[in-house]
Amino acid sequence: DSEDFVIPSCEEKDIERIITNLRREAGSRPAQRAHCNSWIGHFSRLWDFRSVHGHAKVPFALPANKRMGYWAADQRRELKRRSRGERSPLTAGRIGALMAVGFW
Repeated sequence: DSEDFVIPSCEEKDIERIITNLRREAGSRPAQRAHCNSWIGHFSRLWDFRSVHGHAKVPFALPANKRMGYWAADQRRELKRRSRGERSPLTAGRIGALMAVGFW
C-alpha cells in the first residue's frame, strides 16, 4: 500500500523506512530483488540530489549526472503509462517513495 511510503516532511530516518518497505514490496524472488535494489540506488541518489538542491525536480539534461536525469525522465514516463492503465514497473510503493521526497 502506498500509504506506507508517503511522509509529509521526509527526513533521513524516513528514507530508511521507505527503503525497507520497498524491499518488502519486492518480495523474495532474486530478479525482483535485484531490480528493486537498482531502483533503490537511483532513489538514494535522488535523495542526495534533494539534499543538495533543496528539491527533487531533477531536470532531464542534468549536466553533472546524465544517468540521474534519464532515470528521472523514466519515472515520469512510467507514471504516465500507469495512469493510462498500461503495465509499468512503477509500483505503488515507488510512487509513494517519489511523492515522499517531492519528486512529483
